[in-house]
Amino acid sequence: MIDELYEDMMLKLKDMLKQSSSVSLTTDAAKMPTGDSYVAITGHWISSGWELLSAVLAISISNVSHTAQEIGSLIMELGIKYTLDDRLDAIATDNGANFVAAMKDLLENGICAMCLSYSPIVNKKPY
Repeated sequence: MIDELYEDMMLKLKDMLKQSSSVSLTTDAAKMPTGDSYVAITGHWISSGWELLSAVLAISISNVSHTAQEIGSLIMELGIKYTLDDRLDAIATDNGANFVAAMKDLLENGICAMCLSYSPIVNKKPY
């Protein structure tokens, strides 16, 4: 039953993504106290009715830190799985060395039009 629900949701998601003229991705990683490392990739697009939509497209788990090559491969696999082709406009990540290297490789290989790595601003004050 869960497999059927998953397949049904995947078909709906793929159909929604096919209807968009462009898709942007955000991605981030986290290391858990158990030692597992997670990378999540979220897709963002605008529907034909001008509604901003987002969906988690992938979560990768590893017992070691994800390398730039693994992150780049994951993004390229998503492009194939969701037939993003030339509709992948931008990818935004934090400035972790593995993400910066992955974005540089994707940009140089023409996978996305704009790959951004940013430094998060953390305000530790309560105001």
